[in-house]
Amino acid sequence: MTSTDKRTFAACVLFASLAAFPPLRAQSPADTVLHIGDRIRVQSPFLGAKPKVGNFVSVAADTLFFTLEGQTVPTGVPVAQVAEVDVSVGNVKNRPAVQKRSLVAEIIGAAVGALIGIEAGSGSSRMKALLGAAGWLGGYFAGRAYGTITVPSTVEKWQPVTLQSGRT
Repeated sequence: MTSTDKRTFAACVLFASLAAFPPLRAQSPADTVLHIGDRIRVQSPFLGAKPKVGNFVSVAADTLFFTLEGQTVPTGVPVAQVAEVDVSVGNVKNRPAVQKRSLVAEIIGAAVGALIGIEAGSGSSRMKALLGAAGWLGGYFAGRAYGTITVPSTVEKWQPVTLQSGRT
């Protein structure tokens, strides 16, 4: 098999694989179907300013029924009063926020630690440099710990849903 034949074969395999599988498309809110027990987030003036999270029960006529977290009795919300409904698609890592908060805290901690170390040092410049470096290092690690602890490592990801009466 010559190199031209190999390239032609590879191109045919690539074309066949692309033709065999339909392209992926983003899921629109109309495509998402709620199932009993799905974790949902409901935004409605009927429920107050903050969105409420619970488990989907049903949509009947003109009312959305779901159980709020920690409750067993379903709450009914008029569909006309529902501003937005999202379904949970699971937790995702919150790595960018953790890294950003850690970086800022590391820089601030290192700068403050270095200044305190330099100011605390008395006498020789070598002692000031040593205390400054120790302060910088301590501030860096304290800032890193603060940045890592204060940001949740995972966040819940939500997909918008369009309510359809009589369907679950």
